[in-house]
Amino acid sequence: MENKITKKVIVLYDSECGFCNKIALYLKEKDTDNSIVWEERNSKVSSKLFKNHSINKEEDSIIVMINKDYLIKSDAVIYILKLLKFKTYYLLKIIPKKIRDIVYDSIAKNRYLFGKCNLKNDNLIK
Repeated sequence: MENKITKKVIVLYDSECGFCNKIALYLKEKDTDNSIVWEERNSKVSSKLFKNHSINKEEDSIIVMINKDYLIKSDAVIYILKLLKFKTYYLLKIIPKKIRDIVYDSIAKNRYLFGKCNLKNDNLIK
């Protein structure tokens, strides 16, 4: 049996947002290696993670935690896409971060227009 060194990757997502939930479900299905732990940002586990990583709980972003480091906004999205082997991450990576984050913030600001999702999906939390 091989001894693989793997990074622990945790994604905190907004489970109150229908758009965020749908994206998280889609990406979870694509994560055939189960390389990501998906966690609702309003859970008790998330509260501990915010504190342990010294992240402002008011940060309005998807958050990717890799061991002791973390990424937010477009950098977090690009990391997830790269980890899941989506080739679109190459295209996003060449766009300047400032522009990517403006687009990210615009989508994040309007994400509730897609509707609130009251569905809880136990498949996302591992």
